[in-house]
Amino acid sequence: MRTVFCLLFLFYSVTSQAANVLTCKVERVIDGDTVIVVVDDKQVRVRLEGIDAPEMDQPFEREAKAALEVAVDGRVVYVYVKERDKCGRTIGTILGGSKDLSARMVMLGFA
Repeated sequence: MRTVFCLLFLFYSVTSQAANVLTCKVERVIDGDTVIVVVDDKQVRVRLEGIDAPEMDQPFEREAKAALEVAVDGRVVYVYVKERDKCGRTIGTILGGSKDLSARMVMLGFA
């Protein structure tokens, strides 16, 4: 059942946002739900859509950040941009390889 949910989520994300996809490399992980990517030599802050991970000074913040770092280490990622929030961050679904990083963080218990 979990696999079906993940596939449906991925399909929806990809098809509804296909016009605005960034192919990039993660420069830095801020916390368990926010990364900095480099697009055309510019840094872009991206918040993973649909999840909330522990912030600085909250329990498991370091573990959540480390889990996301492992997931993106040295990989090219695809950011399916959904919107920009009121802080100017890009909100989107991030795929590392074939894995939805939001779903991965939830499955690991960090979001």
